[in-house]
Amino acid sequence: MAYPRLIVRRPIARLFRLLNPKRSQRKARVSVGSDDPSITTTSTVSRSYPSSEATAEAPIGNIYPKRLCEGEIRLLVILPSENPGDQVRCELHDHKLGDLPPYEALSYVWGDATQRSDMVCDGQSFSVTRSLGNALHRLRQPSIRRILWADAICINQEDIIERNQQVRLMGKIYSMARRVVVWLSNPPTTETNSAVTARFIQTVSDALDHLSNQVREDLKAIFSSAWFERIWCIQEIRFSHDAVVIWSNLEILWQDIGLVASWLSEFDYRNPFSHGLGHLSNAYMLYTPLAENKFLDMLDIYKFFKATDPRDKVYGLLGLLSAMPETAVLTVDYQKPLSEVYADTALAALKTSKSLDV
Repeated sequence: MAYPRLIVRRPIARLFRLLNPKRSQRKARVSVGSDDPSITTTSTVSRSYPSSEATAEAPIGNIYPKRLCEGEIRLLVILPSENPGDQVRCELHDHKLGDLPPYEALSYVWGDATQRSDMVCDGQSFSVTRSLGNALHRLRQPSIRRILWADAICINQEDIIERNQQVRLMGKIYSMARRVVVWLSNPPTTETNSAVTARFIQTVSDALDHLSNQVREDLKAIFSSAWFERIWCIQEIRFSHDAVVIWSNLEILWQDIGLVASWLSEFDYRNPFSHGLGHLSNAYMLYTPLAENKFLDMLDIYKFFKATDPRDKVYGLLGLLSAMPETAVLTVDYQKPLSEVYADTALAALKTSKSLDV
């Protein structure tokens, strides 16, 4: 199979097609897609950061006594428990960016907003999506506290001003974390086979024609996770110094996941083993180092990544452009309508490129 190239050129007239590939596909599925005409399908979006599911995820009560100041973030402390059946209990603490304790940053998919999980935060009942609840339950330690940053809790999702401010800090939050923890939330079929699969991912050593069908199914389960198509995961994983992927009871280094994705992506496409392995091409793009692309190039490269809020198709990539002039023109503002965000994006491209062909 062919995979999208990581350095591309697109005319600015295609800006809105890049931001709306699904709509463009109805007119010409190949001409506005990637160079691979087979990559035209879309799937249910898991979450948009942070506005798309703000209402569903926002807590109610006195969990947020005050708005975060500039240069501050909240960290979540998961209290320990030796009983796996205990409800998750946690605390929120405000910290200045210059005085942070060692913490981990959680990268995950919010999931179905109608499926809820209850926990206790600062002594108050608090509801999160089941995906986040399962992740926190899995990450809880039996005897020591665990310090995390998780967007749905650490940002007051109902405070537009705070959300705008915190999204601008995304790059710093993930780059300053001692480790990024990726939660896939799709458990394997059996513990025995999943252990075999984990060893395969960690070593990438066996020939593909010697691997069992079960290993292939487990790999498909991993790469079919909605995490691999979420727009915000791009900068979350790229800013990490160290990242681990949690899959059921296993922990696999992101480096190993990425190596396997690269290997399988570059393997002879005629081999049936590499066919139908979920979002394998997205995993390959998440792992492969980026060239110095222009903003429109990035919109093209990542156009098939998903965001429930279309504005995040732009905002979700701004953190990757810290050294590019577009960042001086585009700012995160969820009070702006979609049309204005797209217009700002077009103007930013025009001003920085000074050309209609970028």
